Amino acid sequence: MATFDVAAKQRAAEAFYQATEDGQGRAAFLSSNHIRYLFYGPEERRLAGQDVFAGLALSVVYQTPAVTVFQVGV
Repeated sequence: MATFDVAAKQRAAEAFYQATEDGQGRAAFLSSNHIRYLFYGPEERRLAGQDVFAGLALSVVYQTPAVTVFQVGV
C-alpha cells in the first residue's frame, strides 16, 4: 500500500512538529487529517520547538525513554 501525495504529507507533518502552526492550527491539522495517535520519537524531537503540544488534548498511551505515543482528543 502506498501513501497518496507523501511529499506533501511529510511537509505538513514537519510543519506540525516545527510549531509553525499555533495550538489551534495544530489541533485543526490533527482533526482534519483524522489523526488519532501521535508518535513522538527522536526525529520528532529534533523537529519540535518548545511547547509543541501546548493546547492539544493528548494522553500518553505508550512511553519509553526514546518514544512517546499519544492518543489525540482524550
